[in-house]
Amino acid sequence: MKITTEKPVAIVLGGTNPHRELILKLKEQGYYTVLIDYLSNPPAKEVADEHIVESTLDKETVLRVAKSLNASLVTSICVDQAHVVAAWISGEMGLPNFFDFQIVSKVADKMLQKEGMVHGGIPTAKFKIARSAEVPNIDELTFPLVTKPLDTTGSKGVVKVMHEADLKNALTYSNSFTSKNYLIIEEFIEGEEFQVDCFSTNDKVYLLLLSRKNKLHNGDVGKELQSVGSEIVPFSDFNEGLIAEFQNIATSIKKLHKLNSTPFFFQCIVKGSSVLVLEYALRIGGGLSYKIIPMVSGVDSLGVAMNVLLNKPLNISPCRNEFRYRTNNIYVSKCVFGEVKGTDELIRKGIVEAYFPYKLKGASISGGLSSNNRLGAFIVKATSREELEEKRLLAYQELRVVDIENNEIPIIWK
Repeated sequence: MKITTEKPVAIVLGGTNPHRELILKLKEQGYYTVLIDYLSNPPAKEVADEHIVESTLDKETVLRVAKSLNASLVTSICVDQAHVVAAWISGEMGLPNFFDFQIVSKVADKMLQKEGMVHGGIPTAKFKIARSAEVPNIDELTFPLVTKPLDTTGSKGVVKVMHEADLKNALTYSNSFTSKNYLIIEEFIEGEEFQVDCFSTNDKVYLLLLSRKNKLHNGDVGKELQSVGSEIVPFSDFNEGLIAEFQNIATSIKKLHKLNSTPFFFQCIVKGSSVLVLEYALRIGGGLSYKIIPMVSGVDSLGVAMNVLLNKPLNISPCRNEFRYRTNNIYVSKCVFGEVKGTDELIRKGIVEAYFPYKLKGASISGGLSSNNRLGAFIVKATSREELEEKRLLAYQELRVVDIENNEIPIIWK
């Protein structure tokens, strides 16, 4: 493929909403932007100069495209597996990146990541490795357990298992989501799940955002856990000991992988004064993290990450916002999606701060609470948890989803 342009070429892997904003920022910096995504009409397509319909995971094809365009930058700031491909190609072509391929590929493999946590002194749940769907010796583990694929994002294929008799079926289900020949079985830890978004510089780690995960059981599967949104929690809700533990964990991740300037986040379970890390990723969090982090901390993590790649000065001075926010995903049952109605009116009333569409009209929705079925998400803001919940309930009650024939489709949200 040949492109006639005097501008430097930046290739972005994955047409997500965060990458839509990244492309706009790159264009402001004078780049000709090329989006690679296997979907014919991803959200970022409308702002990219070119869209190439290829898989972001086909690294040889992406490398061939990057070389043919003499790309100056190949990146994927918010997508796990595409992040690995971007690191490999950047290493092959001598392009700027946050870290080398060996680091990012090790972190993307959850088995190697778990083993790294043990060696790096990062507190985590006890675990075992299962080969495909075969049940290993789990005498050292205590039920309930969780089975996990090693190469998926979000909660895809993650199953909570209450009894040993159900373990084989859970492993078989989790195994259907992975291309690997092994899975993780780990102890399910009671407590609240949080995500801690961070930014590492050469000599410091900043905590930018603390968010509580809100999950439902997937009715289609019975035991699979899926996120329906996150509540952004003020730092003042935590005692100094917990904040110090979050900082220690972030610093340990930085030391373990010798991180310089890069965004990253970790997910953990908090119970009392105890914190156990579930997993972490060397990128900006998914969903609406790229929007929420600037609102709460005053740090444009997406813009700062881009400046790292472009070797521009970094401006990181987090503030402490005492407002509460909640991101809320919109799911429906199986349908051919038409539109979400009522968002503009909710914003006008001050019930919703912002709405972000994920799917376009005509998208096929398979149903259930998986991340690829999210129609969109909205943000509510309040000064108390009670007000936050009131606004969330009002929004879900007033929103309407219709299919392409204008039939109303019930929203899954309780």
